Amino acid sequence: MELARELTPSPERMTWAEIKKAFPDQWVVLGNLDWDDEASDVRSAAVLGFGRTRRESFAQAGELNGKVWAHCWTGKVRSPRP
Repeated sequence: MELARELTPSPERMTWAEIKKAFPDQWVVLGNLDWDDEASDVRSAAVLGFGRTRRESFAQAGELNGKVWAHCWTGKVRSPRP
C-alpha cells in the first residue's frame, strides 16, 4: 500500500493490471485512455491523480476541462448487504 504513496501521477501509459498493482485500493483518475468498448474495460491509461478518497484523486488530477478521463477504483468492489 505504501507503493502508491511513493509514486506520482505520470503521463506514461500503464496497463490496468499495472495501475491496480501500483495503486492498490485507491481511486484513480485516468487520462490518455485505451478503452475496450466490447468489454467496457480500461486496457491502458495514464494516471492523472490518485487517492484514498474520490476527492483526493480529483484534487491531485487538477483541471480536467476538455480532457477525456475515467474515474476508477482499483480495489475489490463489494456490493452492499441485502
